[in-house]
Amino acid sequence: MPAQTGRYTRGERRAMKIQDLTVLLVEPSATQAKIVRQQLQALGVTRIETVTSGAAALPVVQARDLHLVVSRLYLPDMSGADLSKTINALDRPFRPAFMLISSETNEAYLEPLRQAGAAAIVRKPFDASFMQEALHAVLDHLEPGTLHLGERDIEEIRVLLADDSTAVRRFLVQLLRGLGIDRIDEADDGATAMPFIDQHYYDLLITDLHMPLLNGIELTRYVRCESQQRSLPIVMITSEADGGRLDMARAAGVSAFLHKPFEAKALKAHIERLLAG
Repeated sequence: MPAQTGRYTRGERRAMKIQDLTVLLVEPSATQAKIVRQQLQALGVTRIETVTSGAAALPVVQARDLHLVVSRLYLPDMSGADLSKTINALDRPFRPAFMLISSETNEAYLEPLRQAGAAAIVRKPFDASFMQEALHAVLDHLEPGTLHLGERDIEEIRVLLADDSTAVRRFLVQLLRGLGIDRIDEADDGATAMPFIDQHYYDLLITDLHMPLLNGIELTRYVRCESQQRSLPIVMITSEADGGRLDMARAAGVSAFLHKPFEAKALKAHIERLLAG
């Protein structure tokens, strides 16, 4: 099956525009829903459906080929993070991007959204420029563009993902397939990634920093000091703000960092820089 990019296969690929987006808005407040709809419509979005709860959103996501779900953080029946994780866990070939709109400033409450792979977080109060920037990030997520890897054959590129979050792995798989990379293996911890590294050759390792059994720094040290792939490019995904931890990761041999929430074009740029040589 050809890799999915937005709702188009590689052979049918075209540049999406904001006007092409089909959006589901999850907002229990009629007043807030009206404000967000008006902002989206002012930017050119015409296909907008509104529901008032997470439970009402899920069957719509399952039944429709949506591009984007826009939700508030606190819903009557679940959090926005729970909704995002549930959407990413759905067994369907294409899952929509997720955008959070919230006035929350406590990073502890926003972190689960980053962990779940939100394409954009828009803080209230916001104006049209912030919404437009977020929608462009969503377009990059849906259609990250063609990888330019010099003489390398993209169909031969093999990637290992190591992350204890199923939702994040599925988010990354969708991004990588959008870039044309189909040979992807998944490990749910650094410890379970080690046998993959021992048994297979990889062109790229993408790892989370925080994992319960063997974290990303320890996995990086294993690759650099004990494996047969000591020059393997390693991209670490993190929301870590502790400079000391990041310095430890660099010293261990991490090649590049992706800070959550990250845009698809940032992942694309790292892959091109690390693999095009």
